Parts: sequence; C-alpha cells; structure tokens
Amino acid sequence: MRYNHSTVEKIKSALVSSVAAVFVLGGMIWFGVWYFHFSTGEVEKVVLSSGQLPADGVAKNAAGETTAPIVASGRFDSAACGLAFSYPSAWQSNTAASVPLYGRPLAATVFSENYQNKQRVVAWFACFDSARYELGDIIGSEMTVSDLNIADTVSAGGIEWKRTPEFLYALANGRHLFLQVNFAKYDQNADAEHERMLTDILGSIKYK
Repeated sequence: MRYNHSTVEKIKSALVSSVAAVFVLGGMIWFGVWYFHFSTGEVEKVVLSSGQLPADGVAKNAAGETTAPIVASGRFDSAACGLAFSYPSAWQSNTAASVPLYGRPLAATVFSENYQNKQRVVAWFACFDSARYELGDIIGSEMTVSDLNIADTVSAGGIEWKRTPEFLYALANGRHLFLQVNFAKYDQNADAEHERMLTDILGSIKYK
C-alpha cells in the first residue's frame, strides 16, 4: 500500500503527539507520587535485622515536637506516646534512628547493646497517632489487627499486647504502640536473657 505525502505527514504527526502524551502522563504520575510522599512526610521503611546499627535521621519526631521523649539511663518517658518504661541501663538509646515501619512516629527510639566489643541493635520502640494512621499504613500492607500473625498475647499495665514474630503491638489511648526486643522468644537466635529483658520492660510500662 502506498501513501501520499499528506497521509505520511499526518501519521508522523500522530506518532509524535502520542509519544509526547506518554511522556507528559509519565511526568504527571511521577510528580504525583513525589508530592504525596513529600507533603505527607512519609519515610521509606528501613528494616533493622539483628546485629545491624541503623542510619541516623531517617524516622524522626515531627518537626517542632515539644513533647520529645525523655531518655535517661535506663528510662524512656514519652508524653506523646502516653507511656514510660524502664530498659537495661547498659543499653544505648537513639531517638533519631530509623525503625522498621512506615510513616512519621510521634516518638521512637532504637536501642543498642555491646556485643563482643561492638554495638548491635537489640530493641526498638515506636508509637503512632491512630487518628492519622491505620495499622496497615504503618506496617505497609492492607492488614488489620485480626490479620496479624499473633503468636501469643501479653498483658502490660492492664493493656493487652499482641505478640508477633516481628514485634509486639497494642492500641492504647489513641496510639499505635510497637515494641520489639531482638534475641527474645520467636527470634531465630533467641536466648533466655533477652526474653527476660523483654518481660522486665513490659512489667515496667506505665501509661499516662
């Protein structure tokens, strides 16, 4: 089939317009994704496996936070999270470190301990505003509490914490609460000492 010059020019023009439309659409989608993450303050999930130290400055308290957690040797106290608890005094707390969750926590901290003359991540805690986030928003799925892989439940200060292999979770006073102690029960490298530490932390929790 042979096309005259006018028809060929029309086909070329249509192809150019189609390619341009694809680039414009792609740019709009990219900008929309970028703007959503920027405007909502979402941070990329950073997974902390046992023995890794987190990078500083990834998941921080909200800008202008006036109720930042008070962390003294062996004590974590957060008005934003509505609770306080004790932890082993040998642990080091880093409230500017990342936690393995999505979103902007009201407060968070990562604990490290000395192991064979090196620091390794041993535990973390974070809380989120339940009016802003659903559970699935934080853990990065469509899961609800009933969908969690619950191994058992633990009562701490009259509040029931649901224990999964990845973390302990509770909903209290309008906050999603997350706590994890590595090397405790359900960790592939579990030991009795870290399970006892977790039990002591839960037993020390005081809600405000």
